[in-house]
Amino acid sequence: MFVNPLTAKHMAMSHKMTAFVLSLFLSLQVANSDVAAADEFISCLEDVAKADLAAKTAYQQGLRDLIVERRPDFSELADINRDIQVLFAEMRFARLDYLLANAPERLERAQGLSQFRNFDWTEEDVGKLTASTPAYQTQIARLEALKVQNQDHPDWPDMRAFVKGEMSEDGALVQLTATFVEHNAAMDAQLTDCKER
Repeated sequence: MFVNPLTAKHMAMSHKMTAFVLSLFLSLQVANSDVAAADEFISCLEDVAKADLAAKTAYQQGLRDLIVERRPDFSELADINRDIQVLFAEMRFARLDYLLANAPERLERAQGLSQFRNFDWTEEDVGKLTASTPAYQTQIARLEALKVQNQDHPDWPDMRAFVKGEMSEDGALVQLTATFVEHNAAMDAQLTDCKER
C-alpha cells in the first residue's frame, strides 16, 4: 500500500494540531474553573461581610430603641450614638469590600470572624479607596461631625452611665446581645465554609 509522504506528514501535523487545541481547551477549562472557584470564594466572603454589617446595624438600632424606650430624654443622643456605630460598620464594610476586590490575600480568614473584621488598613489604602469611591470621603467627614456632636452633647455622661449601669442588667439588652452573639457564631461558621471551598 502506497502512503503519500505529504499525506502522512499532513496527518501527523493534524494530530499535533488536534493535540495542541485539546491541550489549550483543557487549560482554558481549568483556568475558567479556577476563576469561577475564586469568584465563588470572594462572593462567599462578601456574603459574610454583608451579614456582619446587617447584624451590627440591627444591634445598634435595637440598642438605640431600648435606650429611648427607657429614657426618652436621651433620644437625640441615642440617635447620634447609633449613627456613629452604624457608620463605623458601613465604613469597615467599604474597606473590606475594597480589599476583597483589590487585595483579598490581606484578609485573615483562618482565625475567625474577629480577625476577618480587623485587618491592616493604611493611609495608602484610604487614598486609593477615596479616589475610587468618593462617598467614602463623605463618610469620613460625617463620622468626624457625629463624634463631635456626641462628645459635646450635654447628656453624654449621663447616657453613658445609664447604659453601663442600670441598662446593663436589662433583660431586653441581654437578649439583644445574645441574638447578636448568635449571629456572630453563624457568620463564623459561614466564614469557615468559605475557607473550605
